[in-house]
This record gives sequence, structure tokens and C-alpha cells, in this order.
Amino acid sequence: MICLRLHRKLLFDSFAASLGREKRSIPLSLSMLIAFAFFAGGIVAILAGLAQRDRLIAARRWERVDGEVRSARVIQEAGIGDGGGRSYRAEIRYAYVVNGVEHIGSRRQLLDFESLSRGHAQDVVHRYPQGHRVTVHYDPNNPANAALEVPDTSMLPILYMAAGVAISIVGVYKWWHLP
Repeated sequence: MICLRLHRKLLFDSFAASLGREKRSIPLSLSMLIAFAFFAGGIVAILAGLAQRDRLIAARRWERVDGEVRSARVIQEAGIGDGGGRSYRAEIRYAYVVNGVEHIGSRRQLLDFESLSRGHAQDVVHRYPQGHRVTVHYDPNNPANAALEVPDTSMLPILYMAAGVAISIVGVYKWWHLP
């Protein structure tokens, strides 16, 4: 495979020289690094999508218990988003009891994907007012691992995997078309 690449490079260089054209200005090692980075980044995105899919499938079998919202507030953080470089998230704290032991949870969604807008965070806080009774989904093997919302389906793992495939294809294409 490497011999084929070197042979193609020599043919390209000699063909370009015969036409009086200069060869590309990007060194071969940098082109190879860029191609590998695209391919590796795509693989990482695919693996992240698979891991999220597996978490979602496992969480569908989690136990459910009644809980109570202890606090709900909007947290402002430095970062990107509306409000002049600030981002916002809803912080929901809830209590639930499993096997006589009280746990305090703060994860709302199983797959953490939050909007950066203040309005969205306020909407979430309004859905979970302090004292509100909620259904808590918890991992029976680790009751401290819990979430309020476990979706039946989610496009997020599929989007990660699709993006990973696309990025990997770009990496393979760039590798195949090295100068």
C-alpha cells in the first residue's frame, strides 16, 4: 500500500514536471497527518455514538421510583450562547429513595444535550418546580446513577455515528488522494 502511494506520488511529480507545473505546496507528511486526523476523528465520533446508543438501551431497563424536586434554577456560565458570551443551563436537584437510602440526583436527561439559551433553561426550570413530584429512572446496579428523562428513542447517537462516517470518508478520500 505504501509502495503504491509512493509510486503514485512519483508518477504525479514527474507528470506535473513534464507539464511545467509545480507540485503542491503542502508537504506529504502534513497531508498524511491531516488525512489521518480526519479518519481518527470520524472513528471517535462513531464510537461516541455507539456508546450513547448503548447507554440509552441500558437505561430503558432501569427501575423507576417516585422522587421530589428539591431545587430548580437557571445557571449562567461563561461560554458561547445568547446574552453576550454567556450560556445557560437548568440545574434540577431531586431526591429519591431506593432500598431505604435517600439519593440526590441532578441529571435531567440521560443524553446530556442542553440548549445554550436562557429561555430554554427557564422553560425546563418551570417544568420542574421545587416540591414537584417526579418519576426518577435509576440504574439498579448503581442507584446513584439516575435521570428524570430517559427517551424511548433519540437521534443524537445516530447523528454522532453519521457525522463520524462522513468525517472518516473525508479522511480516507484525503489519504487516497495524497499528492
